[in-house]
Amino acid sequence: MSLSAQSLLAGVSRLVSLHTRLWIRQRPAWFHAHVQRHFSTQVERTGLTSGGFAAHLFFYGSKKYPILNPVAIERLVDELGKLDRQHEVRVLFLRSTVVGADIDHMKSLIHSDDAVAFIRSVDKLCSTVQDFRVPVIAVIDGPCMGAGMELAASCDMRIAVRDETTVFAMPETKIGIPSVVQASLLPGLIGWGRARQLLYFGETLDVTQALDVGFLNEVTVRADLPAVLTKWETWVDEAEPRAVMAQKALMRTWEREGTDRAGIEASIRVFGEAFNSGIPQQRMADYARKLKAAKKQKR
Repeated sequence: MSLSAQSLLAGVSRLVSLHTRLWIRQRPAWFHAHVQRHFSTQVERTGLTSGGFAAHLFFYGSKKYPILNPVAIERLVDELGKLDRQHEVRVLFLRSTVVGADIDHMKSLIHSDDAVAFIRSVDKLCSTVQDFRVPVIAVIDGPCMGAGMELAASCDMRIAVRDETTVFAMPETKIGIPSVVQASLLPGLIGWGRARQLLYFGETLDVTQALDVGFLNEVTVRADLPAVLTKWETWVDEAEPRAVMAQKALMRTWEREGTDRAGIEASIRVFGEAFNSGIPQQRMADYARKLKAAKKQKR
């Protein structure tokens, strides 16, 4: 082959490669091969004696355990936004367990821009849970892995049902990707050493191990779950709503700014603002009267 022919062939090859890369970046919507799975949500409410209610959010996919894809994420973010705007909500229980991200969708992510867009949507969902104005408690009954474990980590607390199917893992390195976004919460929950072991090697934890390392707040058998949830609802019922919301906002500040002077100064400001409502004064007066009455009864 002559030198000029080789140059022409090389030029055509570069041109085809360039057009291919451009098409991948700008391909039409119909090119995406991910499956638009069925996804639905349901909200149940339990009234609290001091006012307001506990919200229980259930969500269902086309399989036994929900998975996260753009359709599911968009639906969950929308439902969470609606609940967050309902000021009567005092606590939110996430009653369904996400097994992980939708592999059918993930394997269709051809370009890095697509991967970034998807993981940003996972971050948006988890951040919506983190920034929810009242406590969010995950109720885990089934496999909780990858993006599912990140969603659970984004909740304020976690209750798990003791069952052989209830396991926890971050298996991303086994499919060639790192664990990202709210996986960054794991060192704070279970410690840096244990988090490294979990994230580096895709270790699987059962409920006892997850409780022992500090990821879970409580473990129960399925038959006792209603009583356990009633107990948690009672704790919420007994706490002053504004104080709980202020405390959650402070916890988020401490997560972002640490517990150095910036976080401490923020807490001092919120402490002072709490007294503007008059509620702390009333609560403390009531508490003092109860103490006084209890002392009289002992005499």
